[in-house]
Amino acid sequence: MRNMCVTRLALGVLLVVGAMWAAGEGQTKLNLPIAAGPFKAEFESFTQYQCPEWFRDAKLGMWSVWGPQAVPMMGDWYYNKNWKYRGADWVIHMLVDIVSKNGNLLINVVQRPDGSLDPEAEQILAQMADWIAINGEGIYGTRPWLIHGEGLVRAKGGNFKEDFAYTAKDIRFTTKGDNTLYAFVMGWPAEGQVTIRSLAKVPGVTGKITGVTLLGYSSQLKWTHNTNGLTIQLPAQKPCDFAVAFKIAGQDLRGFKPEQAILTASAVVRTPANG
Repeated sequence: MRNMCVTRLALGVLLVVGAMWAAGEGQTKLNLPIAAGPFKAEFESFTQYQCPEWFRDAKLGMWSVWGPQAVPMMGDWYYNKNWKYRGADWVIHMLVDIVSKNGNLLINVVQRPDGSLDPEAEQILAQMADWIAINGEGIYGTRPWLIHGEGLVRAKGGNFKEDFAYTAKDIRFTTKGDNTLYAFVMGWPAEGQVTIRSLAKVPGVTGKITGVTLLGYSSQLKWTHNTNGLTIQLPAQKPCDFAVAFKIAGQDLRGFKPEQAILTASAVVRTPANG
């Protein structure tokens, strides 16, 4: 009863204040000068805005659909039995890329009119569940690293820019605390090894790697850490489909210089063979 009375009193105060404001009694009290800024309250002013480079590929929250709604720009937001399904790899790659940028992925599973799911949707959900059971610790409760990833594919923000051909050369990072780094490789390398250039021992690096494991694989891995980066020898069989996650233990894992390491590696690769 007391809480109800307090709630009614608070609501009454809000109604009175709102009525006073509507009557103009509060306008003069809040008539404070507004500091000048780069924009005016005009549409033309905002057309001059340039999005910062650091924010162009940021996905700090994203609405995405899949299943019958996999290509929303080709149809409306409702169930349509004629729409094509996208694979679980498409959803998982998008999830990893977004989480590496401190983002969230909202997945909409479109149902039939009777509330049931198509067999294709159930299959994709089952594949995602299997993948999360192995790699979930690199997703849930994690934070971004110094950079979101490395590789040739860089997902851009914007409407319906969702189709990217990720390969084993593309890596995405997440962290837990200062001593655990997860490196998601967006494909299974055919060479039998993977090198993470961002962890190279370039000048000024204070981070140290003490152990490397592959989520879903119980045996030990062979790895080396030098000026080229962290090179990991892969087992004969991959532990899961789609992206695989390496759990890297160490000290001061934010003490690396990934931008400098990647630039150094690129310069070495681009050096002419005769030069």
